[in-house]
Amino acid sequence: MIALWQRRWLWLSLLIAIVMRIFVWVVLPRAGWISDEGEYLSAATWLSYGRGFAWYLDYFWTRAPLYPLFVAAHLRIGGTEYWVFFSQMLLSLVHVVLVRAIAQRLYPIQSAVADVAGLLTALALPLAVFAMTVLSETLFLTFFLIILWLALGFQIAIPSLWRAALIGIFLALATLTRGIMLAFVPFVAVWICWGGSPLPPEYFRKRVHAVIAMLICYFVVLMPWSWYASRTFAGSVLVDTSAAYNTLLTAQTTVYGAQSGAALEGFVGALMSERVTPPATTCAPHPGYQATAAARQQAMMAEAMCLITTHPVAFVARVPAQFVDFWQIHYASAERFTKGFTLGTVPPSYITAVLLFDDLWYILVLIPAIMGLWVMRRDGATRSQHELFLVWFCLPVIIGVVFFSITRFRIILLPLMSITAAATFVFLLQKRWHELLRPLPGLVMASALVIWSLAATPLASTTTAFPPSFFGPSPSVMFCLDLAQKAVQLRTNSVDFLRMLYVNPWTMPIPTPLPAPLATLAPALHATWRGDATQALALLPADDGIETQVMRADLARSKGDFVQAKALFGTQAVDQRNPLEWAWLWLHPAPTTTIDVGGDLDIGYIRGCYLGEGDAQLDANFRWCSSGMQLRFPQAANGLGQRLQLRIDARSWPLDVAPRGPIEVWLDNQLLGTVIANTPTLRTAQFDLPVLPAGNDILITLRGPAFVPDANDYRNQTGSQSGQMRRLMVRLDWAKVE
Repeated sequence: MIALWQRRWLWLSLLIAIVMRIFVWVVLPRAGWISDEGEYLSAATWLSYGRGFAWYLDYFWTRAPLYPLFVAAHLRIGGTEYWVFFSQMLLSLVHVVLVRAIAQRLYPIQSAVADVAGLLTALALPLAVFAMTVLSETLFLTFFLIILWLALGFQIAIPSLWRAALIGIFLALATLTRGIMLAFVPFVAVWICWGGSPLPPEYFRKRVHAVIAMLICYFVVLMPWSWYASRTFAGSVLVDTSAAYNTLLTAQTTVYGAQSGAALEGFVGALMSERVTPPATTCAPHPGYQATAAARQQAMMAEAMCLITTHPVAFVARVPAQFVDFWQIHYASAERFTKGFTLGTVPPSYITAVLLFDDLWYILVLIPAIMGLWVMRRDGATRSQHELFLVWFCLPVIIGVVFFSITRFRIILLPLMSITAAATFVFLLQKRWHELLRPLPGLVMASALVIWSLAATPLASTTTAFPPSFFGPSPSVMFCLDLAQKAVQLRTNSVDFLRMLYVNPWTMPIPTPLPAPLATLAPALHATWRGDATQALALLPADDGIETQVMRADLARSKGDFVQAKALFGTQAVDQRNPLEWAWLWLHPAPTTTIDVGGDLDIGYIRGCYLGEGDAQLDANFRWCSSGMQLRFPQAANGLGQRLQLRIDARSWPLDVAPRGPIEVWLDNQLLGTVIANTPTLRTAQFDLPVLPAGNDILITLRGPAFVPDANDYRNQTGSQSGQMRRLMVRLDWAKVE
């Protein structure tokens, strides 16, 4: 009992962290894959198929192997990414323990620092949110903190070869998770040799031996992957090739500004495909199509270095802006899962959590965290420990500023900020204010206030001279919070309106206010569901929005004008959005017993399918659909026995991927039958339907195994589908009820 009581702050921290992670698991408003999730999942899925890292052969870059292997193991065992989330949740709890352990190394006497650091880490919402993503940060941060904990216990005066070897092993594991760790290796080696207070010459030889032991273990773990990657990607690849792409992105953004997107797409596109013409103007000569990832890496790095050396002033001039951007809060960044906050799609509880445990946590911790870099050396850490901690704290900032400042770079700092902020809080609780009046702490305090002003910009609400971040106008936290809170009613009204349309479309009035685009489409939708196509057409707004165009096409289809309907449904703008989900929810399509899947006129009758594609050999159109896809036949039931027919093409199912089971065909909650997922022929499957009341809708659901296509398919996703991994279950031509 005494031991439990002595560890009460540890248990409290873990309890808070567990509650935070359960909360995130339940309410996180995920709507598709963000950032690099689709890439990691695709590559990991191919690994689970036993294809090695072949997915990256056709992608812009290659990745460090450990995280794709981590995800692949979970997919192979559990079948879904939720097992990845669960394991990462456990790892994020380990972060709390590691932060306390690091704080105890730095403050072996003052246990209060470890207690406060553990609590701050447990309360940091981003650490819980990142654990619910298929991104490498959680695994990398585990190794990052373990290395720091091991190194802080390293006795510079009496170096241990075993501890040095262990540091080398974990440095290699971290490098194999994210290549950014390569930048830390020379600093660790130099720190072991020369860190801390000067020692007699006889100790230097022992230090050198420790560095050699560390580097041997580091390269023993690292080089097998380097050998494999160099063979697989046909050239010299130490860890990955993403650094070349990121360097080129940074260089082109610096030189071309707003035109950098087109410049990057043109340069890299010509490397990836023979059908793309190389850009006419480049800094270094464009080599044309390159068949291997290693060759593409060399071409991108050559162009990047040419741009940087040709425009060094522009590259240096961007650093201050990047430094400001690094510390600022970006309310709508993808990793925060706040997309759609102005439309009410983000739950109010999550909005509140983001305010309290992300933004407010950051604003309140930032000043004491930076002050803690001085307090730590004053009170706790030895000189060598302080030097290493500064490297761990400052190097991610430098890398982020030199390349590009994104939320994912700052996530690494949060556990370290918890430690330094805890040191400052304990220092202030000891009422030692007078020590801050000296020159060095005064300089650190001034620096902390400057950085805090970049993040909080308290004067932005009164003048436009400051970039908004926390207190100021859009896109500040407080401004966005106000929009998000007002949008809650928009979401409630849209749900009520949808329910009204399905239950009794003659109900009046329409709930207001409604989110865009419903705010302008609601009267026309109301008329459509009442069956008054003429009035609905008159009520449609004059804009050319996608939803307006889809409604206009649906009304033309309802009136029998299939030529106009097909022309409107088949525009490039509609194709890029592929608005099947919106159409499924809001359209009231005309009765039918036949759905020509992929023929443009299927919008409103299907959901869970991807963009249509033509087959010149068969002179037919198809759509790939995912597990859970649905077909709707409005008013198709006739009160007699009927049969469902599905024209299925499974010829594209990979031969080396064994389906986990058949495709199941369901009518509501009744299983009609199954279909083999991977037969090599085009076929028509038939299923007997039970007798349904005349005039009823027939709702069919297909569930089954799916496979992930190659990187070319992933790269070809554009518009709103960009970055979205496709899971292909079945390719449908048409569906009929007879």
